[in-house]
Amino acid sequence: MVRCARKTFTSMARRSAHAAAINCLQKQSTRHKQRSFRSLNRRHDADSVAALRHQACHMTLHLKDLAVIKLFAASLLAAGLAFANAAQAAPPLLNVSYDVMRDFYKDYNSAFQKHWKAEKNEEVTVQMSFGGSSKQARSVIDGLPADVITMNMATDINALADNGKLVPEDWVSRLPNNSAPFTSATVFIVRKGNPKAIKDWPDLIKDGVEVIVPNPKTS
Repeated sequence: MVRCARKTFTSMARRSAHAAAINCLQKQSTRHKQRSFRSLNRRHDADSVAALRHQACHMTLHLKDLAVIKLFAASLLAAGLAFANAAQAAPPLLNVSYDVMRDFYKDYNSAFQKHWKAEKNEEVTVQMSFGGSSKQARSVIDGLPADVITMNMATDINALADNGKLVPEDWVSRLPNNSAPFTSATVFIVRKGNPKAIKDWPDLIKDGVEVIVPNPKTS
């Protein structure tokens, strides 16, 4: 009986030990599985975060690309509009004239711009340079890039023909009225009461009459 009990106890002990060992292994396995699961979760979370960061970075780059594309497209559009506007605008004209013509060209330039717009469908700008006639002629001879020249004395136009070869030598005969589109009145300024009775050109050569005129090269 004792021997049988010992065997039974030993057997039970063995079974208990075996069961305890199995239970321990199972617990270890469970803890290992939990650690593995947590590790897997951490890796999964890290991978997810990395994926989200990559996606966010990709979206940021994509948005930057869109911004660059939009900016480039806007630049092309602006360049195209500028080119289109430039195609509709004629180069500016420089009219070098003498001082007296200021009021005349103020109205004439406006009329010419409207005429050019109607004829050519182009906007044209007329730039003006005013000064003494001879001084203006000298400036053109020295290189002022005039498109139109308006002088009030034939000697100034002859200077342009002789020195700068900027107008034809036969300029007088090329247009009606000796190329003079209009004339202006000449006014004699006399002393108070006109003591010399100066009324016309022949009166200027009377004895005792002295004539003062401005220097034609600087007037």
